[in-house]
Amino acid sequence: MRKRTAGVVAGLAAVLAALSGLVVLPALAGEQPASTDRPTAHWMKCAGGKPVRSGRFDEVLPPQAGFLNLGGTVTPCHQPGNGDDYAIVTFAGDRGTRGAAVIRGYLSNHPGNRIHTSLQIFPGIAAVCLSTRETGKYASSVRLDCVGIRYTAADDRAHRLPTVLGRIPVDAPVVRRGADLTFETIPTCPSCYQ
Repeated sequence: MRKRTAGVVAGLAAVLAALSGLVVLPALAGEQPASTDRPTAHWMKCAGGKPVRSGRFDEVLPPQAGFLNLGGTVTPCHQPGNGDDYAIVTFAGDRGTRGAAVIRGYLSNHPGNRIHTSLQIFPGIAAVCLSTRETGKYASSVRLDCVGIRYTAADDRAHRLPTVLGRIPVDAPVVRRGADLTFETIPTCPSCYQ
């Protein structure tokens, strides 16, 4: 009887969802839905399988309303197609956390290979990098440019804006760690990597 009731409830939910335009996927009682929203990237490959090596931030606007706006260029080595990606990577100052690499597609760039991105600022942010390959390991990732940022929990509580420290080396200690592909820009977010 319980299975039949669950089936009827699932059927009614599907009908109501269809009428309202929502999509509902049925699940059995107690079953956890499989996560299918893990991001994947397809890094552009240049001659010899090498990653893109041309790109930099050239505009870092003062943070406003919890967001940092960055502009720059990332120049593909051939005509980009669907699935040719690069990433914007954020790092917290706590070196025990991994970076968060948000995937961007070359086809979404503006004319002249211009990139414009807006990132949510979070207490503890220490750097933002432009990357053309993130492997999960620092040694095999390719970061083209990085910008240092200081924004502490005390700054957040006092409603102070983050301080943009300027360009930092791509091998600075704060960015010498792996990053995970994510839809989030907050490396300290526990649900970002699960």
